[in-house]
Amino acid sequence: MSGAVGRDLAGFAVVTVGVGAVLALAEAARRHAGWEAERTRKLAHVGSGLVAAAFPWLFSSALTVVLLTGGFATLMVVTARRGLLPSVHAVARRTSGGALFPCGVALAFLISARSAPFVSAVLVLAVGDAVAALVGRRYGRSAYRFGGAMRSAEGSTALFLTTVVVVTSALRLLDRLPPAVALAWGLAVAALATTIEIAAQDGSDNLLLPVGVALALAPAAGPARGAALVLVVVATAALASVLEAARLPEAAGPGPVPGPSCRLLGVRPAALAYLARTGGAW
Repeated sequence: MSGAVGRDLAGFAVVTVGVGAVLALAEAARRHAGWEAERTRKLAHVGSGLVAAAFPWLFSSALTVVLLTGGFATLMVVTARRGLLPSVHAVARRTSGGALFPCGVALAFLISARSAPFVSAVLVLAVGDAVAALVGRRYGRSAYRFGGAMRSAEGSTALFLTTVVVVTSALRLLDRLPPAVALAWGLAVAALATTIEIAAQDGSDNLLLPVGVALALAPAAGPARGAALVLVVVATAALASVLEAARLPEAAGPGPVPGPSCRLLGVRPAALAYLARTGGAW
């Protein structure tokens, strides 16, 4: 058995046991501690993401990662259809995020030629989304709707700030970029990630967010990183403009719009709602 194969097999076992332990902990928290499904789902989300962030040091083959994540995606689909793993699936809202999470991790791994883009993508997905949900549900006052999803300015701001910290730290520690350059990329990618998260529906952020972050950071350590940074900023502005246009018909609908208008990262939440009280909304 070659060293690479042995490493991948060991990594496969470590991740399987690690994610299995996270899911078991989430189930125990639901059954014995009385945690609601939204809380146990976030626990599984964060724990699985932290395990996945170690992939660059556990695997040498992308095929192993694809097989592993494909297995977990299949597990999520089967358990959802059979009513198993209620700690993950028993939420009131419609979502496909459970199955899309491992798919997003796999695509981010395939896209990333360095560890920094992948680690950033997975941690933004795992930690950033959880922080946004926590802040939005507890402190959210400026709530708004995009499509069928409720958001809050406070939750979106929390995601933005968490992404800045994650991306800047990854680029400094793993790519050894100068502080100012790493921060500039952190701010640009945070704006992109927040815009993607605002637009994502039915759990699709679990796929779109890691892919978007990994793609944006792919050229961050290259010789043309200055031009690439400008392109990320322009792409974010273009996406924000598209979202703004998509919101206009909703804003022009019948009935008054409650609450004051506000603008976040170039996207004006024209259809403001009062503080969302639905589970999982931020």
